[in-house]
Amino acid sequence: MEDRLHAVKIVAYEQNINISYETSSQEEREKKRKKRKRSRLSLKATAGAQNDPKAHLDQTPPDKRARLEARSSRKKLGEAMIGKRVEVEYEEKVDGQTKYLGWIRGTVMEYDKFKGYLVQFPDDVDWIPSLRSKDVRILE
Repeated sequence: MEDRLHAVKIVAYEQNINISYETSSQEEREKKRKKRKRSRLSLKATAGAQNDPKAHLDQTPPDKRARLEARSSRKKLGEAMIGKRVEVEYEEKVDGQTKYLGWIRGTVMEYDKFKGYLVQFPDDVDWIPSLRSKDVRILE
C-alpha cells in the first residue's frame, strides 16, 4: 500500500499536480491578499497635510479621493427634532369653506415612527405626519 502512495506522489510531482487536501492553492491566497481592502491614503496624515488640506490629493488615485464638496448636509429628522421649534401652515374647513389660519409656531414634543411628530401649539396639540412638507418650516 505504501508503495502505491509513493508512486502516486512521484507521478503527481513530476506532472505538477496538487494532491493536497487544501481547499485553495497558493495562487488563490495571493490573489485574495492582493485584493484586500486597504486604508485610504487620503485619510492618513502626512507631513504636508497639516498645513495644506489638499496635500493628500497627489498621493491618492482619482477614483479613491473623497468628494467633500459633493456631500450635502442632511437635515436632522426623527428623535433629533424633539424640542425644536417649527412653524406649521394651517387651513381649516368650516361648513364646506376653507378658512386660512396662517403659520402657527409650535414645539416638537414627541416622535413616533408611524404617527409622525407630536407638536405642542399655544392652544392645541397635533400630530404632523412629516416635517418634509411644504406647509412645515423648521426654525433654528
